[in-house]
Amino acid sequence: MKAWFLPLAALALMVSACGPKPATTAPDTDESAASDGDFSEPPTPESIAASAAAEASVLEACGPVTTKGFCGVVFGGPVDAARHVYPGKLETLAGDDAQTGMGCYELFGNAPIEGVSFLVENGKVGRVDFLSGGPKTAEGFGVGSDAETIRSRFGGALSEHVNKYEPDVTDMVVDQPPGRVIFEIQDGKVRAWRAGVPPTIDYVERCG
Repeated sequence: MKAWFLPLAALALMVSACGPKPATTAPDTDESAASDGDFSEPPTPESIAASAAAEASVLEACGPVTTKGFCGVVFGGPVDAARHVYPGKLETLAGDDAQTGMGCYELFGNAPIEGVSFLVENGKVGRVDFLSGGPKTAEGFGVGSDAETIRSRFGGALSEHVNKYEPDVTDMVVDQPPGRVIFEIQDGKVRAWRAGVPPTIDYVERCG
């Protein structure tokens, strides 16, 4: 199995980068150059609102994240089934173990749901990771949630550990058979979180 570790910031950049890129050709005229420049235009308030509405609609249909799965993707289920049911394209990074079909690798989701990736091991989906604030647990927790509120909700069912690589980050672990939910807490808030089943859920390095 291929082991690798990415800082959270680098992973966030890759998640946002996954997606179709516009094909470009060498401009022949000033007009074509201006047209090519349109690809670098920042999103408009209208496009941002439309994307948010599309994400909200899909999340409502998907329901909350659980330790059994998310958006039709079942933890422990085959990766081909995940690609079929998930409401958006799932892409891999070039050169990873996805080429063999039996290694450890990630599937990065495109719009309409942002900041989502699934971890696949031995051909089966083991967990889902979140870097943005849309998806939530059944209790309503997600990126940006308050750590004290999570503690109050779960009480003794929750355990806390210092993150393996970042001492200023606390991992809050909530066991919910058949798996668990892990919230990464920084400055009193959830900066990222994941849900899934052992052993995949426990890999701090993602592919351990």
